Amino acid sequence: MKKDDRKVPNFLGIGAQKAASTWLYELLKLHPDIWMPLIKEIHYFDRSKKYKTPSRCSAIGYDERFFQDNGFSSAMLQLLRKQFRNNYQKKNWENLFWLCHFTFGTFDDVWYKNLFSGSGGQICGEITPSYSIIDSEDVAKVAFMNPQMKIIFLLRNPIDRAWSVCQYNTLKKRGQFASDISIKSMIDFFKSPGQVLRGDYLRTYRNWSRHFPESNIFIGFYDEVRDDPVRLINRVTQFLGIGDYPVEYLGKTKEKVNFSKTMQMPDEIRRYLTQMYAEPIRKMADKFGSYAIQWANQIP
Repeated sequence: MKKDDRKVPNFLGIGAQKAASTWLYELLKLHPDIWMPLIKEIHYFDRSKKYKTPSRCSAIGYDERFFQDNGFSSAMLQLLRKQFRNNYQKKNWENLFWLCHFTFGTFDDVWYKNLFSGSGGQICGEITPSYSIIDSEDVAKVAFMNPQMKIIFLLRNPIDRAWSVCQYNTLKKRGQFASDISIKSMIDFFKSPGQVLRGDYLRTYRNWSRHFPESNIFIGFYDEVRDDPVRLINRVTQFLGIGDYPVEYLGKTKEKVNFSKTMQMPDEIRRYLTQMYAEPIRKMADKFGSYAIQWANQIP
C-alpha cells in the first residue's frame, strides 16, 4: 500500500464547550510556529449523525450539503459567505482556495488531511469542542490517523458550564433573556443527552486516554484564563513542543473572546445542578486536582 504522506494535524482541542476554546483558537492562530484552519470547529470526527452536534461534515456530497436538511446550517452558510467576500476583497487567494476545498470538497479522510496542507513546516491542529462527546470507537479513528496526536482538553466547573450554555442558547434564540423561560424547560435542557455528555469530563478523559497516552493529553482550566492566562497559554505551547508564547502577543491573552451576557443563576437551578454534578466534581478533584479541588470545596 502506498504511504499517505499528506499533512495530518499534530493536535486537537476537544473542548469543553464554553471553556475558552475560542480564546485558545484566536491565540494559537497568532503563533508563528502554528497553523490553524481559517474556520474554527471543523466537526470532522463527530460527523456521525448519532451525535447531537453541528456535524457540518455529515453531508458528504455537495448536493446534500447545500440542499438538504442535514447540510450546512444557515449560520454556517452566512459565515462562509462572509469569509469568501472578505478574502476576495483582500485578494487572499490562499484563503479562497482553502475555503473552496472546505466548502465544495467530498468529506473524507483525504479531504480532512488536505485542510492542513498549507501548514508547511508549522505544526497544525484544530479545535472542535464537540469532540469531547465522541465515543471510544471514533477516538480510535483519530488515533489511527495520527497516533502521536496531542490532545488539549480545557475544563470548566460543569455547573457554571451548563448555566453558561443555557444562557447562550437563550440569547441566541431570542436575543435576550426571556421571562417566560421556565425552570422546567431549563432543567429539561440540562438533562438532554448532548448536555449530559458535554458535562461528563471523566467519560471524555476515559475515551481519549484509551487511545492516547496520558502524556499526550493536556488538562487546562477555564479558571486559569481568569487568574493567569499567560501561564496557561505558555503551558499549552510548551505541551505542543514550541516553547513559550511570543511576548509580543501576550497582551491578547487578557482579551475576552466570544463573551456572553450573564444573568444570575436562579437558586432552584443552582440546587439542581449542584445535585447533578456534586459526585462527578468530587471525582474530578481526585483525578485532575488543581481547580477541580476548588470546585469540590464549593459544594455544600
